[in-house]
This record gives sequence, C-alpha cells and structure tokens, in this order.
Amino acid sequence: SQGLLVDDEGVVFTLDEAESNQPAVFILGEELSVGKKLDQELIQKTVKVLEKIKSLGVNSDDPKIYSKIYLSLGQKPQMVFVLDDKSDHQLASLQLILDQAKMDTKEVEFLDLRFDKPIVRYGKDKNPYGER
Repeated sequence: SQGLLVDDEGVVFTLDEAESNQPAVFILGEELSVGKKLDQELIQKTVKVLEKIKSLGVNSDDPKIYSKIYLSLGQKPQMVFVLDDKSDHQLASLQLILDQAKMDTKEVEFLDLRFDKPIVRYGKDKNPYGER
C-alpha cells in the first residue's frame, strides 16, 4: 500500500519519493488519509523515542504504534514503550539497562519499559568463555 507522510503537527500528506528516507512507522487501528490530522503529541513523542534509540545505536526497525499509546520496536532487542509523559524516564531506564548489559556482556532480547520496573529478558552471554 501507499505510504503516507506525517509532519510535525500531525497532518497526513502523500509520500513523495524524494522523502522516502524518513522512518516508517506503522500505526495500527488508525484510518489514515491525506489531510487527516493525527495527535501532534503522539507524533512528537514517537519521534523523540526513535531519535534517542538511534543515538544509543540500538536497532529501531519495524516501529509500530498500537492503541494510540504503545510503541513497539525491533526484533533484537524488541522494545515496548508507552508514549506518555514518562518517556524521558523510560529512555533513561533503557540507557541504564543497555549500559549494564554491555558491562555484564549480556545480550538484551526484550525490554518492556511501560512499567515503573522495566521487564528485561536477556539472551545468551556474549562472552564465549562465560567469565569476564
């Protein structure tokens, strides 16, 4: 299907081929059409999370917005955020978890940052010798 472009104010436009380098976010459960205005705050929070994840060097592929509030990202690590006023707290938690995993040579497979205490699932130890 045809992709659509959303500006900073949430207004939906047709996707111009010259602008195809923009991140693609799937918004599930929302009927999109040219000229429709989406929640500007939702768009801004989504962009903020995607920019921070990119700055951390984390895979942010396949972003999807569910129920106009949840953002799901990637395959490894798969991450779930709630797009509310706690996004700064969630991003800070993400950075701490990733830093700790790197020091412990663990691979993070899944992060659910929607809660006060994030849910983290680790994969195999990155260090082939088991010990540091």
